[in-house]
Amino acid sequence: MRAGHPLILYCYDEPAGIPEGVEVRDAATILPRESIIRHRTGSVSLFSNWFRYELQRQGAGIWIDSDIYLLRPITENRSFLFGFEDVGIINTAILRLPPDSSLLKRLLKIFEEDSVPAWLPRRPRLNAWWRLKTQGRTGLSEMPWGVTGPRALTALAAEEGVTHWALPPHIFYPLHYTQADRILDPAFSLADMTASDSVAIHLWNENIKHFKDKPAPPGSFLAQLQAEGA
Repeated sequence: MRAGHPLILYCYDEPAGIPEGVEVRDAATILPRESIIRHRTGSVSLFSNWFRYELQRQGAGIWIDSDIYLLRPITENRSFLFGFEDVGIINTAILRLPPDSSLLKRLLKIFEEDSVPAWLPRRPRLNAWWRLKTQGRTGLSEMPWGVTGPRALTALAAEEGVTHWALPPHIFYPLHYTQADRILDPAFSLADMTASDSVAIHLWNENIKHFKDKPAPPGSFLAQLQAEGA
């Protein structure tokens, strides 16, 4: 909202502390609660990928992960909106896809669990094939982390010939995930971590979750985020 965008929060159970101005919608209007699937680690990121793709199928707007900090409004008026997080890897944290695109249909098809993703490494691919033959499902929850997210989008975007739509890393992902702890260091200002034309910065929640809620060092970007109530 600070960047000028209306914000819709989808949830099954409304959490406390929602900022004023955020529109809350029932997540069951996108996918029923019974659809929730978890990775073997317990993470719901697997379901989160399914949810964002279904959101695109319904033409419900741009998906933005909750650990994205917008620096300015997203003004890119393009059908395929996504960006590289690193060389050769397209991230799904900011995403818009045409509802009728073949790419989106193929991403959603993954969750039917009736075919083995070709981008899996050899051993997990063989395991998925075996589960499909013996259990009737490929077993997404047993596959390596991220198989339905960036790995899937990167592989299928290449097959569909739309990789050229991906924006360079410094637009949405100027802070590499290996540098996520820089937000804790007062020596690194926001300007140090972004480019002049960066639109967003990804905070990599999985990498900062062990310290993000603790009092941050004064002068750090995390201290600024905490002061903003982010």
